[in-house]
Formats: sequence, structure tokens, C-alpha cells
Amino acid sequence: MTQVSLAEKVDVGSGQVSKWERGLSLPTTRKLARLTAALQVDRAELFERYAAAKEEELTSTQRELSDTRRDFERAAGQMKLFVETYAEFHSEYQRIGTDVDRLNEKVDRIEKAVAELMQVVLSQPPRPHRARP
Repeated sequence: MTQVSLAEKVDVGSGQVSKWERGLSLPTTRKLARLTAALQVDRAELFERYAAAKEEELTSTQRELSDTRRDFERAAGQMKLFVETYAEFHSEYQRIGTDVDRLNEKVDRIEKAVAELMQVVLSQPPRPHRARP
């Protein structure tokens, strides 16, 4: 039965039937009597079906919540690992930066010493070559 045909039998709009189906609202007592007559079920059976549908929906929602929680916990664990790894990486990066700065200072001193040595060597008169015996 379509929502439109059920709505006509119960004397409501099809939007109201849609809301009942989705559990957004419940029929009034008068509408409930018409609804059970239109569906050819008694009130107890209608409530049992409604309760079963709600129980199934609740189970599905709990499953989704459990999956979401598991995904969240996995993501939180990955984030924690990332933060720990980043902290270690950053610390190592800073240490390497300090080592590079020290090496650059040593290279500068060596270059300066080589330049000074070259000046000394170039400022001295050339030595005569000795003949080898």
C-alpha cells in the first residue's frame, strides 16, 4: 500500500504517514483506530511491529556507534603516534641543525686558516731547487 492510499484511508496527508513510518511522530488515538482498520491489524500487533522496527533501528544505531567509536579510537591512536614521532623527529632535526652549525663554524675556521697559510706561503721568496744527488 502506498503512503498516499493509506493517508486517504486514515484521513491524513501523505506527509503525516511518512512521519509515522520514519518514527518522527505517532498517530493520535483516533488516527490509530483508523490506521489499524486500514492495515487490517489490531493495535497490539501494530505496536509489536513498531517496537520491533524501533529495536532493529536501535541495534543498527548501536552498531554504527560502535564502529564509529572504534574508528575514532584508531584515529586517536594514529594521532598519538604521529605526535610522538613528530616530537622525536623535531628533536633530532634540532640536534642535526646544531651539528651543522658547528660544522659550518669549523669549515669557516679551516677556510680562514688555509687563506692565511696561502698568504704566508705566497709572501715568502721562492726557494731554490736543490739538485738531487
